[in-house]
Amino acid sequence: MGCDGGTIVQRRDLIVKTKKEEKKADKESVNYAAWNLCRLTKENLSEPIVVDKIGYLYNKTSLLECLVDKKQKKKHESVIGHVSKLSDLLEARLEKNPNFVEEPSDDQTTIDKTSVTRSGTARFICPVTKEEIRGQFPVYIIKSCGHVISGEALDLAKKDGYCMLCEKPFNADSDVMRLNPEPEVANQLIESLKSSASNEKKRKQKSSKEEKQKKKQKEDKSSTLVVPTNANPEVYKSIFSSASNE
Repeated sequence: MGCDGGTIVQRRDLIVKTKKEEKKADKESVNYAAWNLCRLTKENLSEPIVVDKIGYLYNKTSLLECLVDKKQKKKHESVIGHVSKLSDLLEARLEKNPNFVEEPSDDQTTIDKTSVTRSGTARFICPVTKEEIRGQFPVYIIKSCGHVISGEALDLAKKDGYCMLCEKPFNADSDVMRLNPEPEVANQLIESLKSSASNEKKRKQKSSKEEKQKKKQKEDKSSTLVVPTNANPEVYKSIFSSASNE
């Protein structure tokens, strides 16, 4: 016997529900990785932690070791291609969650989608609101001091014009950057950084070429001698050559 209409509707609802659950699980997995793992090595985040110009988090030591190793840097070009020097990074001052317990894993490079749920706590918290950071709300870094706070805490700090944790002044327009932005925003930032780096490289190459041309013209000009009509060219040239060598 065939299925009746009610059964078909139930199956369709079940499929939709399953897809929603999978999408939610994927998002939780991405958020877990973003706030718990070094973007480069996929190892647990541990101090010192740095942030690139996109807003991604890294273990500082691992990233710097990769940057100085040309072979490794090329290997991880797709991940850190937009990072080239130390000035591209900010040291992040993240507040550890006192209730977080590290759960051992047989494979540190594997993202465990259920780790956060099992432990019931997040690795970091907003030092102002004490909310756990899981990717459920925007989080920002104040560039001038490195403190990482939630959007809610940032709104409060903007009113005072200084970080409420260290009381260091900051500009709300230029000294604040969101961490782990949405993929679309991150991709736009990466393309913008690559374009700027390419333009800067071309500018330096052009400047270097012009400098070499000027130097050559100067050398050619200094080597050109005007010999008097009644003087022997070879003797005249030797006089100035001897003078320049003294």
